[in-house]
Formats: sequence, structure tokens, C-alpha cells
Amino acid sequence: MPPRLRLLTILFGLLTASIASAADMVLVSNTPLPATKSALTVQAFSALPDKIFKPGDIVGLSWSVPGATSVTLTDTTSGTQLEGLLAQGVVRVTPQTTTTYTLSATGPAGTITAKTQITLASAQPQSKWQASANGEPNLTALQRMQQQPESIGASLTALRDGTLYQGSFDGNYYQFSEKGTLNWTLKAAGVVMNQAAVAAERIYVGTSSAKGGRLLALKPDKSILWDVQTDSGVIASPTLNASNNTVYAASYNGTLLGLNAATGSEQWRYQLPEGETITAAPTLSADESTLYIHSTDHKVYAVSTEPAPPPGSTTTYQVIHNADGPVVVVPFSHSAPQQSTLRWQRDLQTEPTKLVEEM
Repeated sequence: MPPRLRLLTILFGLLTASIASAADMVLVSNTPLPATKSALTVQAFSALPDKIFKPGDIVGLSWSVPGATSVTLTDTTSGTQLEGLLAQGVVRVTPQTTTTYTLSATGPAGTITAKTQITLASAQPQSKWQASANGEPNLTALQRMQQQPESIGASLTALRDGTLYQGSFDGNYYQFSEKGTLNWTLKAAGVVMNQAAVAAERIYVGTSSAKGGRLLALKPDKSILWDVQTDSGVIASPTLNASNNTVYAASYNGTLLGLNAATGSEQWRYQLPEGETITAAPTLSADESTLYIHSTDHKVYAVSTEPAPPPGSTTTYQVIHNADGPVVVVPFSHSAPQQSTLRWQRDLQTEPTKLVEEM
């Protein structure tokens, strides 16, 4: 079989094969070429195809460098290398994103390098509109793109009526109509890097600034129901319980808060160990007795949502006299903030085997 036809046959088999591995480099064919003392020349170094439409698609990298005694291929994205290859060959790769591959060939005449790129192409949906954050109506906004003043680092929050809420790195919080008209801007709210929680005409959103953080409860008309200050930024999205009467928030420095959703009053708090930070939203158990949170240090915590007063605190009781019923005595307040308790914790970095066994 002629060499060119043999190479095409290898590539065809390569591209029709199935693979379930990550972005790797698998040697398919490798052959030597006659040695030469003339300057090295990269006769071929190409990708087939050079464009993929989903991560992990199979691509064949082929090369031919007459006179080379050693060839190294490098995936510049992951750093993966294949070394000690011969002058001609084919490698199967499955890139997860747009990736550049570098060839370095060495022979008696010296060294030569070459590059080729595989592009991850994605079909872009047609834009119905993009609102301008300057508040000025723009009749062409339904047809073309306009940029926000600063970068956006949070997901949009959409209500059933189509109203949209969006934070930005400019420190403002925006409300848009479903047609893209800017309804209002809440200035100096703080940097928003989370998606708001919404219930009963209330929008709960966490913000961050150089001074710390805030958890805001807003009405659709922009008025602030309550504003709770935190000593560290609130990067994680807040979480509501099923009845929407409690909102759970986590500040970056590892403080968990259970707040009355109507008033913002603190019901309890729990502090993770020093150095633990939180950027992901808390998750509530089905029976709402436990709040799960994971830190940026590979640890998972299960915290009770049924706090007890701290040791040594005192409780004030309120006596309610009912005209048509018995006297009722109920707890009224505590002299110190209520603290939640830790149910369990796991370290995903040091306990993977133990976790698998328990499952």
C-alpha cells in the first residue's frame, strides 16, 4: 500500500473509532525515515479535522520530519507530552477546548519546531436583544449587541413575568424587562458574583466590597426591605427553604447565617474553621434539618438548621394571656446569638477511600 494511502487509511480508522477518555494523546502509528545531514524540514504537521464542534471529539495529528531522530509532541493546554517519537507518525487526541499542539524534532542537523491548532467551534444562538445598562431606550437593541459597563460574573435571575435581575463588577444591580429595557439601577449595591434567590416578590442577593459584604432583600420596585452587613463578601448564592421564610447565606470567610426572610433578623450562625472559605451556594436537605456546604479547601460540612443557645446564655420568656385559653409561656429572646451545630464533616482530599466505603 502506498505510504500516502496508508496514512489516510490510518486517519480514517482513527476518526471513526470511539473513545471515552479525557483530552489525551494516543500513539496510533510511528515509523522512521531515512537519516539525513541536511537541515531538518517539517514536511507535514497537521490536524484532521482542524475544527471540532464538541469537547472530546477525536482528531488525528500527523507529522513527517525527514532526518529527525526524535520527535516530541506537546499539548500546550494540558502540558501532556509524547516524547521519543520517530520521524513520521499519527497520534489520536481528544481536545476539550481550542488547543495548540507543538512539535519539536531533533536530528543530526539540529532542531526544528512547528505548531498546529485545533479549534473548538460552537454555534452561537441568535440574540433577541441585549440591553444597554445606561438606561436609554434603544430601538435597535433587539437586533444588535451592546456591552455592559463592566464585566458580568453572575448568572441572570429571571422571574416568571420575564423580569430579569443582574449584577455587575461595576457595583450596581440592574433590573431589565423581558424585552431588554432597563427598568432601574440600584447603585453602589456592591459587586455581585452570585445568582439571586427569589420568592414572594422578594429578591435576595449577596454582594461584596472592600469593606465586607451585604445580603440585600429587595422589592421589584428597587426598595430595600432589609440590608444585613457581613464581615466578608457574599460570593455564594443565598438559599431559601421551601416555605420561603428562612434565607441561608454564606460569607466568603466561612460564616453561615440563617436569617428571617421577612425581616433579615439573625436566627443562628455557624463559623467554619479558620482559613476555610465559601464560594458555592449552601444546599438544604429534603427535611430542611441540615444545611450542606463545601469549602474551597475540599471539605464538606453538614450543619444543623436547628440551633441551640450557646452555653451560659440566658433566655427571656414572654407570658401571653389569652382571654379564651390557657396562659402561654414562649421564649422571647436570648442574651447571645444562637449558634448552630456541626453534624459532620468530610475532607474530600484526605478521605476519598473512606467516603467510597461508606457509600
